[in-house]
Amino acid sequence: MWRGSSSAAALSFTAVSPATPTLLLMGVRRRDRWLPPDAFSLSEEARGPVVRKFDPPMPVWAWLQHPERLVRVEAVALAASSDAVLVEWGAGQAKTSAWIWRAAVKHRATDETRPTPE
Repeated sequence: MWRGSSSAAALSFTAVSPATPTLLLMGVRRRDRWLPPDAFSLSEEARGPVVRKFDPPMPVWAWLQHPERLVRVEAVALAASSDAVLVEWGAGQAKTSAWIWRAAVKHRATDETRPTPE
C-alpha cells in the first residue's frame, strides 16, 4: 500500500506494502487553493429588519461586489428585508452569504443557465 504525504511544493509517496499500490490521498487538504475575497455585505442598519424568510430558498441571479470587481453568480435567496436580500452562493466549504441590495437580485428558474453577455 502507498501512503501519500502532501507539502505545498510536491507530493511524496512511501511504500508501506508493495503488494497493493493504493494511494491514500483522501482527506489531504490543499492549502494553495485560491479563494476570492469576501463580497461586501450590508450592515444591519442599512438593510433593516428581516421581513421574510424563504423556505425553501429561492433561486436567483445576484450581483456581488468584491473589493476589485462586480460578479454575477447563481445564488439562492434565504431572507429579505424591505430593501435587501440575504443571498448564498458557492458549494461545500466555499459556500458564502451576504446581504445585498434588492435591486441587485433577479429571479431565476432552476433549470436556467447563465445568460451570455451581449
